Formats: sequence, C-alpha cells, structure tokens
Amino acid sequence: MHTRFAVLAATLGGLILVRLARAPNPLGKAIAFLTAPALSALGWLFFFAIVYGTPDPSAPYGGRVDNSFAYLPDGLGGVLFDQGFGLLATAPVLAIAIAGFARTKRLALEWIVMAVPYLLSVTTFAMWWAGMSGPARFLVPLVLPLAIPAACAWAAADPRSPWPNGPRSPWPTSLRSPRSPRPNSPRRPWPSGLRPVMAAALVVSIWLTAVMAGADGGRLAYHTRNETGATDAPWVDWASHLVDLPSALPAFVPLPVGTPVGARVAAARSGLAATLPWILSLGLGAWLIVVSVRRWHLSRDRTIAVASLTFGCAAMAAMSVVWKLHAVEPITMVPAQMDLLRRVADGGAAIVDLVDHRRLTQAEALAIPIQVPIHRVARGGGPRALNRPVAAFPMLTAGSYLLSATRHGSGDGWIMAGVGTDQFAIVTQPIAAFDAGVRLDLPVGVRLLSVRADEGAREQLDSVVLRPLAQYSTRASSQLARHAVRYPDGVVFFLDDRAFLEPSGFWVGGARETSVVLAPDRPRQSQPLTLRNAPVENTVTLESGVWHESLALAAGEVRTIEVPLDAAGGTALLRIRCSSGFRPFEHDPNSRDGRFLGVFVEKHQP
Repeated sequence: MHTRFAVLAATLGGLILVRLARAPNPLGKAIAFLTAPALSALGWLFFFAIVYGTPDPSAPYGGRVDNSFAYLPDGLGGVLFDQGFGLLATAPVLAIAIAGFARTKRLALEWIVMAVPYLLSVTTFAMWWAGMSGPARFLVPLVLPLAIPAACAWAAADPRSPWPNGPRSPWPTSLRSPRSPRPNSPRRPWPSGLRPVMAAALVVSIWLTAVMAGADGGRLAYHTRNETGATDAPWVDWASHLVDLPSALPAFVPLPVGTPVGARVAAARSGLAATLPWILSLGLGAWLIVVSVRRWHLSRDRTIAVASLTFGCAAMAAMSVVWKLHAVEPITMVPAQMDLLRRVADGGAAIVDLVDHRRLTQAEALAIPIQVPIHRVARGGGPRALNRPVAAFPMLTAGSYLLSATRHGSGDGWIMAGVGTDQFAIVTQPIAAFDAGVRLDLPVGVRLLSVRADEGAREQLDSVVLRPLAQYSTRASSQLARHAVRYPDGVVFFLDDRAFLEPSGFWVGGARETSVVLAPDRPRQSQPLTLRNAPVENTVTLESGVWHESLALAAGEVRTIEVPLDAAGGTALLRIRCSSGFRPFEHDPNSRDGRFLGVFVEKHQP
C-alpha cells in the first residue's frame, strides 16, 4: 500500500487509543492493540532497507519528495473543485455529507482529525491529480465514511423521520463523550424542502458517473492532465462541441509537474475565482427551491419541475459569469466543425445551410475550411508560451488534408505539425510552404493535431486553415493515434501510451504490448524494422493482420525483420509484445532512467 496511507494509519491509531482510554484496563488494551501496527511498521521499514538500501519511505522517489505548502491552495482547490479531478465537481452529492456532519459532531471531529493531516500531505504534493487516474484518486480513503453523515442529513430533512428529535447517537453509552447530546435531546429539524435539493445532487452525481464510466469506451473517467493539450476534462469536451464548457468550469494546475510556484499560485487564483460563482449560484438556487417547497407546498411533480428549472438557470448564470470573468468567447467554432467533419465521415449527418436554407451535399460540407485565428503571445512570455500550439484540431478522422496559413508578413520562420502535445512533428516546413498549403495524409484518426511555430513564424501568422481533401473509407485502425513520430522514410502512429518515443526509434514497454501504424512515404510491399533487445533474454511477438512472428532474443541481440504492408492502403497495423524487460539504472550506475523497457524498434537503414 502507498506510503501516504501511513498518515491515515497514524491518525486512526491515535483515535482508537483515545477510545480505549475510556475502557477498562486501557493500558493493557492499548499495548495489545499497538503490537500488530508496531510489527507492521518495522516490516514496512525493513522492506525499504532491503529493496532500496535505506529505511526511508521516500527512497523510491530518489530521496526527492516534491511537496511544498506553496502548492496547498492549488492542490486543495483541485482535489475538491477541478472539473476533471475534483471530488465535489464530479460527485456533488458528497456536499450533503459535509452538511450532515452538523448532525454527527463527534464523527465530524474524528473525521477532521483523520482527514486534515492526510489532506495536507496530498494537496501539498506537486502532482495532486495523481497522474493517470479517476477523479479524486487521493481522496478515496476519506470518502467511504461520508456515507454516515450523508444518511443523517437525509434523515434530518425527512418530516416523517422516526427520530423527530434527530438521529440517535451511533456510539455505545460507554464510549460516548460526556459532552455529546443525549440520544433524545431536542434538535431543530431541517427544512423538508432540502430533500429535493439532495435528490437533485444525487441525480447529477449518478449522471456524471454514468457518463464518465460508460461514454466513449470508459476513456472519460480514467485520464491524465493535459491529455488534449489543455486543462479540459475529457467528459466536458465530450458533452458539447459547440460551447466552450471547459472554460466555464473550474480548472487547476494547467501545467505539468515542475511548474514554478508563481504559475501554480496564478492557476489556484483563477480556479478559485471560477469556483465562487458556481457556489453562489447553486447555493442561491438551493435556497429558492427550499423556500418554494415550504411556502407553496408543491406536489412531487411540481417540485421536480421547479428544481430542474432553478438549477438549470443557476448553472447558466454561473457559466456566463465565468466566461465573462475569463474573457472567453463561449462559442467554439473549431470543435463544432471537427464534430461535423466526423459525422460526415461516418455518413450519418444531414447538413443544412441556415443562411441559404438548403441541404448541403457531403462534398460541399467537406469543402468548408476550418480556420483558427492566431492569438499573439506577449513578449517576455518565456519559452513555455512560445512552445504552445498556435492551433489545435481535436479528434481528426483518417483522410487527406491541406494545412495552410495566412500571414501579414514575408519573413522567414518554421511551422511544425504533430500528433498530441509532445515535441515530435510529422511535418516541419518553412512558413512559405504553408502559403500554398502542405498536404497531410493520415491513415488513422488522431486524437489531436497540434500546429506550432517558431518565434519568427508566429509573429507573421494571422490564422491556420485546415481543408479536408478526402475522407478514407478504410482506415488502418478504428482507434485514434495519441502520438506520431516522423522517421527517415515514413511516419509511425502510436495508438496507446505503452511505448516510449525517441527521435531514432521507440522502446516497447517491458512485459507489455503496444500497437502502432506504420505509414511509409513511398509505396512498398514491406517495411524493414530493426529490433534491439534489452540486456535480458526476451521473447518478442509481432502481429499484423494474418502475419505473425515470434522471436526468442538473447540479451542485447539485434534482429531485422520485414513487416508486410497492406496492398490497398500501403500501411500496417502492428502489435508488438515483449515478455520481459529491464530498467537502465539497474545496469548502468550513471543512469537515472527508471523506465521498464523491453525492445527498441527502429526503421532499418540499409
């Protein structure tokens, strides 16, 4: 179990000792209780001493734990309110549990004693979103106990509650605090109109869970930061391609680990500023619902209608305020056009021109250019600002495209187009080549086509234009490529994140399988590849269509193979699987590379 759970173990142990202090023979029971945790702690430290040579639990991180209290505002706001990873943003029903602590004060105190040290340890960590994960991964150990105060809140808002004076104390009399209220002490009942608010929060939470777990093959629930080159949560991008929903929701830490503290402070300030209108709008909406139910004694059907209308208006008001706050244009033309392009490619869309009041043919729809205006980068923005894409085209389908640029100057500069957000490009040309347009052939759909420019080209650009030339009816794969790298005689498209990309080739992860699409520049019958095995015995299996080959490689062995290409498309969908692997730092004392690598694949050079 993870090292951070030691914080929970310590606080839970302390709470149990406090409880035992009220029992007969507290010292003996405390010693009996602490025996198992003490032996476990010794074994835990012994593990680090044997494996890493030191009992320090931070040894797996090289002795470097990237924690700072300067990260706290950003981390705390993120784990609670971030649109992709926030606990309350993705499960608003849990806010009821926070309110329910008012009915279980002792449990609230003990939960706070347990939660605060743990929250401080995870929210001051640089990567509070926990990498590739589901929402609020770090907070999972704190969530299950919230069922108790949530149930108490639900019961307190029920006018037919069997406990008119409040829920009974859950603790035995012998362990109850002298200051705790008696089981039947009078308590002020909660307004019955709170139940529709709680039900609405539950419905929204269930809907969000269903969307993230079921839509788009489950990809929306399990993701990482900067997956689409921005701070957008995948489920928000999925929800609408016409309106800029991501900019209307709170987002924290729009930059990777290692970001300067000042940038994280700015991200926290921006995220919290976007959170406040949502809290105020939804809080006002909840108050209006409670007042309406109490004053007019609404029926169930009318209560549902009032709650839906009120929360809908509250959400629209919050989004409008946040858009104004961030000075963002709500309508997103490019994602909407990309969505239209995908629907046209699938043949399931009817395209209507609302200006001329006529239906467009598929050819006319494909002829619509997708234009992205260029926003100037202020001088002094630093290399990070200059390295950001000038244009991004998400979820591009397989086909041929013409990428061009409009500019107001005639100077020099370079433009690069690549797949994903990494530094590799599949096209690198002078800006002059983009005046007439540069052709892009994509044998497989890509998750993101990003366009970058150096400083000279960026100063001249007015817009980047993508024009579809043809849509491929047959694709190398139905999956979308996450990355792509241009090698000397073609492009390799990577369909997953189980390969490690390098300029001369790529490593397949040890004991893993990866899928790639080989796309040579010139037609040929096969693609030669050179396999360089890890310094361990390994079995490498390659599959492409009906072609299959299994190679038993000795440590460090080099082997050249020929992968047959599809005669129609001139490409190959290749699956490579390794049975073993190694970590470079275990074989080279000077290496700090901890990746688990299997076999290195490169284009064969005669």
